[in-house]
Amino acid sequence: HAFLVMERLHGVPLGALVERAGPGTPGQVASLLRQAGSALGAAHQAGILHRDIKPDNFFLVPDGGGFRVKLLDFGLAKPLDAAGGVTRTGMVVGTPQYMSPEQVRGRALDRRSDLYALAATVYEALSGRRLIQTEFSMEVFSAITRGQHAPIASLVPSLPRDLVESVESALALDPEARPGDLETWVELLASGLERMRPQGLGWPPIPLEGFAQATKVEGSEPTAQNPSA
Repeated sequence: HAFLVMERLHGVPLGALVERAGPGTPGQVASLLRQAGSALGAAHQAGILHRDIKPDNFFLVPDGGGFRVKLLDFGLAKPLDAAGGVTRTGMVVGTPQYMSPEQVRGRALDRRSDLYALAATVYEALSGRRLIQTEFSMEVFSAITRGQHAPIASLVPSLPRDLVESVESALALDPEARPGDLETWVELLASGLERMRPQGLGWPPIPLEGFAQATKVEGSEPTAQNPSA
């Protein structure tokens, strides 16, 4: 019989961490970005587009005094040469608040769509606030296609201008206006964040068993453990 063997992870999703503890320090976000960018870059090099990059799909596990990042959920992934924005039934796929403008419009996707979603994740990790605030799908889609979000500079005033421009460039409406190389963008932004002085409390040590309010799945005991994909 065919079966899957997956690593069992102990820790917390980035989305839950930001919701619970707020934004990370520049150094913590730099570490997150380097690891997340490395994982996403490896997928791209293998010819795979993730199509659902978001904070909840980055799982942080304890690693000494810091954390290791695991990229989860390749359920919507497609080969880069066949990565359209819609399914055969015409349904747009992805998590609305983190979709790129071209993904919302159902157009062909490439690496720059995943880059947009990674930038939206970094925006949230730095500011403690989601790029798109509304929960209603049509309002989300409208805000994304119009580029309606609070500038990162207004939420993180200490962020140097070059880093502000780096984040905002990756969130450009037009894919052609975004950085063309994920690894270069990650390196420039992460290096700049590492040069900043520590600010705020940042994220506490990653809890081995996740936060106390674990979600109970019907028919099972509460758990804060996730399998990686």
